[in-house]
Amino acid sequence: MTRPKSGERCLQSTGLRSVCALALALVSGVATAREPLAGVGFSTPKVAPQTAQKPVATATNLIIDVQFEGLDPATAAALAKQMRCRPGQAPSRQLLDDDIELLWASGRFGQVMPRWDKRPNGFVLTYVVSERAEPLVLRGQSEDEDPLIDAGHTRPAAPKEKTFQPLKKMSFESDSENTRAAVTELLQDPLAEVKIVGHVTIPQKDIEKHIKCRPERKATPEMIKEDVEALTRTRWFASVEHTLTRSDAGPVLTYKLLERPIVRNVEYRGCQKIKQAKLESLTNLKVGSSPYDVSANRECARRIEELYHEKGFAFATVELVRGDDKNDREVVFEINEGPKVYVSDVDFQGNEFFNDAILDLKLRTKKRLFWVFGGKYDPTTIPDDKASLQQYYHSLGFFDVDIQHEEKFNEDKSRVTIVYNITEGVRYKVRNIDVMGSAIIPEAELRKDHKVTGGEYFTQRKIAGDVEKMREQYGKLGRLFAKVDAQPRFTTEPGVVDILYKIDEDKVYRVREINVHVAGDYPHTRTNLVRNIATIQPGDLADPKKIQQTKTRIAGSGYFENDPQNAPRLDIRKVEEPWLKVPEADVNVARGQDSAVPMLAQGRGPTPPPQGYIFDSSPQGDPLRPGVNSPGEENLWEQMPPPEFIDIDAYLAEARTGRLMFGVGVNSNSGVVGNIVLQENNFDILRPPSSFEDLWNGTAWRGAGQKFRIEALPGTQVSRYLVDWQDPYFMDTNVNFGVSGFYFQRFYRFWSEQRVGGRVRAGYQLNQQWSTSVALRMEGVQISDIPAASPPLLLDAKGDSFLSTVRLGLAHDTRDSAFLPTTGHFVEGSIEQAFAEFDYTRLEVEGRQYFTTYQRPDGFGKHTLALFGNVAWTGDSTPIYERFYAGGFQSFRGFAFRGVTPLDGGVEVGGQFQTLGSVEYMLPVTANEMVKAVAFTDFGTVDRDVSLDKFRLSVGAGLRITVPGMGPVPIALDWAVPVMKQDFDRDQLFSFYIGINR
Repeated sequence: MTRPKSGERCLQSTGLRSVCALALALVSGVATAREPLAGVGFSTPKVAPQTAQKPVATATNLIIDVQFEGLDPATAAALAKQMRCRPGQAPSRQLLDDDIELLWASGRFGQVMPRWDKRPNGFVLTYVVSERAEPLVLRGQSEDEDPLIDAGHTRPAAPKEKTFQPLKKMSFESDSENTRAAVTELLQDPLAEVKIVGHVTIPQKDIEKHIKCRPERKATPEMIKEDVEALTRTRWFASVEHTLTRSDAGPVLTYKLLERPIVRNVEYRGCQKIKQAKLESLTNLKVGSSPYDVSANRECARRIEELYHEKGFAFATVELVRGDDKNDREVVFEINEGPKVYVSDVDFQGNEFFNDAILDLKLRTKKRLFWVFGGKYDPTTIPDDKASLQQYYHSLGFFDVDIQHEEKFNEDKSRVTIVYNITEGVRYKVRNIDVMGSAIIPEAELRKDHKVTGGEYFTQRKIAGDVEKMREQYGKLGRLFAKVDAQPRFTTEPGVVDILYKIDEDKVYRVREINVHVAGDYPHTRTNLVRNIATIQPGDLADPKKIQQTKTRIAGSGYFENDPQNAPRLDIRKVEEPWLKVPEADVNVARGQDSAVPMLAQGRGPTPPPQGYIFDSSPQGDPLRPGVNSPGEENLWEQMPPPEFIDIDAYLAEARTGRLMFGVGVNSNSGVVGNIVLQENNFDILRPPSSFEDLWNGTAWRGAGQKFRIEALPGTQVSRYLVDWQDPYFMDTNVNFGVSGFYFQRFYRFWSEQRVGGRVRAGYQLNQQWSTSVALRMEGVQISDIPAASPPLLLDAKGDSFLSTVRLGLAHDTRDSAFLPTTGHFVEGSIEQAFAEFDYTRLEVEGRQYFTTYQRPDGFGKHTLALFGNVAWTGDSTPIYERFYAGGFQSFRGFAFRGVTPLDGGVEVGGQFQTLGSVEYMLPVTANEMVKAVAFTDFGTVDRDVSLDKFRLSVGAGLRITVPGMGPVPIALDWAVPVMKQDFDRDQLFSFYIGINR
């Protein structure tokens, strides 16, 4: 028998169950979804890796006919109707495998061979079959029954008489009650003998390993059935039958087998650069156990060749020397490996607008670096690379770009240079911008602050930004499903395009419920945590921006999985009920409330929502329609249809929030510091274990979104040990509340310092930009190892003291990123008051402003100008260890750590006044922006009084290196030279920061 197999053996079938069950499945026409067939001459369309999709069947790769060769026309037509592979379907290896399995299971055929013929309009599938002289009898089936022929067709030959004799030759699966009773009676005695007949090449001892029934032991119908299924699963046999007969010694069980052809020898000739064991694992051809299958052998040869190509052997070929004939029993692969091909260079010709480094970022194919790294040659990626380059040019208005390529090999074809010849063409400009479909919001309001105007070059990024702004305006009105499409319209004028914004304003929607679904058998995260994270709440207008922000915040919270398979999913469902009356008291729902709207009163007419600037009158008037709330004018609510409702379903999978991390850091201020952290980011201080099961399934101490951290930072100069707890949504509010306890030790130049204490802090997010904070700290401070001739300020601090302060802060943050921001600002002001042992006031204001001075048309390659300023003052009774010191990384470069400060008797005593500033310019060095260069100047002073007499200034340059796998904080390397300084200052040319954490 020759038949295809799938999986690692090319076209493996799903396995022969009982023969009768397969035959019945064919008659009933049961079909399941299958994967498209591969490896039989079909061409599947290439899909770019960024948007990988399943191949789509086209009209030219479908089955157009199913035929049988070796049967009379009437029987062939009847069988074709019963096959799962049918005209109009896409070829499927699983459906083909099922058809062959069922044809063999009928017992009628001695050979079944599929053949594919490619025609201009599709494929013709032909089954080449030969009938047996004496068809096999299925278990429990009489010889005149054929499950493959419809009731309306007859067999070519007259049926024979039934040969079933229950008391002499029996099958326990017969439908006859008398037979089942006789089998049960017969199996009351131990088996006298278990026979295995029909095997030729497979040793009996190997067959016996798969059967449980043994002589002199009792058997049951279930045991016999399991034996038959076990023998079938070996795939050694085309059919497995069992019979029971009487003998003087007792019942005799006979397994009658029909062997499949078995592979007798497998050779892989010429494999040197890929180990033979790898090829054996790929083909799964095993001598003495694998069925011999011509189609499978061909597929294995194709897969071996494909493996070589994947490994970079682009010219490797595999020939099936033996195994291509049905009469063979040996499989021999002749492998010509050829050279392993590397991409030595990628060259661009004709590009003027973009340099080679930028275009190289758009390619999957990379050239080999230092004769060691990367550079695998894969010709299948070249069409994708061309499509990526073309898309990049189109996004910036080069709609007429033409890209061709050529491959230049060296003499032995081990290296290749890929050359892309680019004809950029003209860059299109935008002529007219039109808006169609806007009624609720005037066009002038929609187009306010748009980046793209007439006369500018077409830039897809800017147009997408303008579209998003318009969508946000509709989203603020609750028009969740409003659509804004930007459609370019090419004119007859060369290089000119018009833009049409086509708008569908849709309806107003409000959020009715937020339902949280956490996957897993023992989810421990409380559902109100998700509602606390959400920026949209029940009763709010359905703003798509807030819904997207909610999804982003959930994904970035760390509480839930964020990989492609388990990423948070927010499903939006329109509420299909008729208009519901929502009482005003029920619309505003507290944060974290489990029920979105506690009660929806049944009523036909809608009630206006609570006071808001969109629907109700307000002292400021309606910003959408000036004067609408003036006397004599109708309220906007009365002019607009009432809102409909949506439900939001959040489907989430819990992440591993507990971590044990080890790391190391080094910088010029603190030396080498180790880092050992035990952290739980989804802690619940109010959920202690009530049973051992709570500990086992992970629900104890977890689920409320609190942060618990135990940290040890032993170092050469500074050490710190910390226990910290905080709740970012304290009592289901926007209040961030936390407490911590710590031990701190540092060796300074003139003293050693130890601190033991704790802090209580609370913060409140007023909105997305404004936040406030309050903190209470209490510390026991010990100063030791001071010089004998120390100034009074240091002598007063020697020994133990108690420090207690309360601090109030207010911050405004508009930065686009916490690390390496490019736009926005951060401003924070604070006042701190000490009490108890010390009594002083500390004032501090800090500001940072960032400007993007240049960027490429695609939005990358930004040059950033950063301005920094700090002004601080503290009272006279401030202890020496709380005064101001400057110098070192992130403080005053060009000076050593604490190298800028007043001295008293040669001892650094700190200042009461500090003013520091910095101007820094950053630009990318590499096209992928992993390396950036900075030029800067730092300036300012630290003095005893408010004065600029001892002003310092330094200039320098540095690098910022972002390493994948080391987190978002870059490695910082800075070189600075003081230009203005004091004689007693301590210089430091080089400062750096390197941190590694796992």
